[in-house]
Amino acid sequence: MKAVLAFCSLVLVFSCSAKEEKLNLTFSILESIKIPLDSTINPSRTTYQYILSDSGEYLAIQNKSVHGIEIFNLETGIHQKRIKLQKDGPNRSGEVNGFRIFSIDSLLVASYPQKLMLFNFEGIKKAEFPVKDTQNDVNYISSTGEIPFLFDGKKVFGAQPFFRNFFDMTASDLGKYSHIYLLDMEAKNAETEWLSISNPEDSWKDGKKVAKFTWTDRGDSILVSPNN
Repeated sequence: MKAVLAFCSLVLVFSCSAKEEKLNLTFSILESIKIPLDSTINPSRTTYQYILSDSGEYLAIQNKSVHGIEIFNLETGIHQKRIKLQKDGPNRSGEVNGFRIFSIDSLLVASYPQKLMLFNFEGIKKAEFPVKDTQNDVNYISSTGEIPFLFDGKKVFGAQPFFRNFFDMTASDLGKYSHIYLLDMEAKNAETEWLSISNPEDSWKDGKKVAKFTWTDRGDSILVSPNN
């Protein structure tokens, strides 16, 4: 996967005249799926994953009640599996700030303190990778529906969209922050590589904005869209 990333906005031009045009959009629900949840499941609203595999369509959600990941079959609506994570012991996951299932029996968790942790579906920890950046002073990492982990084989792309000193910094400081990191989980001594991608100074010409964005992968590229 190429690290080709662009902060872009979609501009729709309707007319060359000065008259402002309005576009009215309508939508309709073609199909809906209702999955009943029992009292042991308290889903996180931001940490979920749609999975399309050879065996069907699935939904994985983070369950805050039992400190684990629940997997549902979207074709049958049946609960398929619970991946129970441990709070203590050699397989402890720390504070879970999101996850991503990226292959059979492979679950990557964003944890606090700042680490990526690799588990199998039985909750056994296979590896952990600290996420460090002395310049950006990373104090929070996550994998959510908006900015999930993205993968190129065993290489993982992650995002840390926050500024360390938002209220006191100026536009000239924007270039000091890199918000996207890359980590090769197969490397012998895996270290976080922060990619030289940052917001341009003119992005604050109309006032300060947080660096929040969403992204997804398409083919061999990553598409990034700002939320402001």
